[in-house]
Amino acid sequence: MSKRVFVSYNFREDAPSARNIGVFFQPRGPCNAAPVFVEQDVSAQGEAAVDREIRRVMEPCAAAVFVVGDSVHNSPWINREAQLAKSMGLGIVAVRAPDTSGNVPNELRENDVMVVKWDRSEFCHALNRVLG
Repeated sequence: MSKRVFVSYNFREDAPSARNIGVFFQPRGPCNAAPVFVEQDVSAQGEAAVDREIRRVMEPCAAAVFVVGDSVHNSPWINREAQLAKSMGLGIVAVRAPDTSGNVPNELRENDVMVVKWDRSEFCHALNRVLG
């Protein structure tokens, strides 16, 4: 059974790239993991509901992947996801969305998280390294 990997991304700006990250994951392939996403929009229920939903989806995961776009570093919710990933001891990988130039979430800057290219081989190598 492959390990679960939480995928964090800016919903408004990076959704197409983030949803296409699934091509990197294939059973018994070089990236033997399964991506998971927050699927339910509970934002109308307030910040506490959003936080609970993120935790619910992230808890069974072994790693978190942060899709780095142009403004992900400024997103309060992505920074919250980074805080949770760190507090849960998840392996962390950052992958740059195509044609973007932003930085990792502010919460991850002091952790020296390397940003890999949007390349299956490079991404899988980095992910497999944090998955152990």
